[in-house]
Parts: sequence; structure tokens; C-alpha cells
Amino acid sequence: MDDVVGQLRSRLGERATSIDEDSKPLSVATTSSLDALRSYSLGQKSYVQGEYAGAASFYEHAAELDPQFGLAWMG
Repeated sequence: MDDVVGQLRSRLGERATSIDEDSKPLSVATTSSLDALRSYSLGQKSYVQGEYAGAASFYEHAAELDPQFGLAWMG
């Protein structure tokens, strides 16, 4: 999956150095915890709706549930 995404980003015109610098393996960015994933998803929904404080709370909760969940920390 990581290779496919990298190839797609390259075909869309993104520089190879940018892809290398900004990419994280899918296994690092995601979680096996369904509860953490749910909290992160609710954070994404809140963020899109402009509810930034609520989004931050969901992201923090997701990171507490799985401290290795990279996307939660990015949120």
C-alpha cells in the first residue's frame, strides 16, 4: 500500500524528496485499536465542521488509547 501511494503521489507531480520526507509507513500512521480509530474519526468530523476544540479532544483521546497512533498525534 505504501508503494502504491508513493507512486500515485509521484504521478500527480509531487517531488520524490517531498514524498520521502513527508511519508510515514501505513503501519506507523494507523492503529489496530478500533476505539482509537473511532475517536480519531470523530475528531476528523469535528475538524471539518469547524469544531476545533472538540476535534482536539477526540485526537487526544485517540492518542491516549494508542500512544503509537501517528495520525492521532498529527491531529
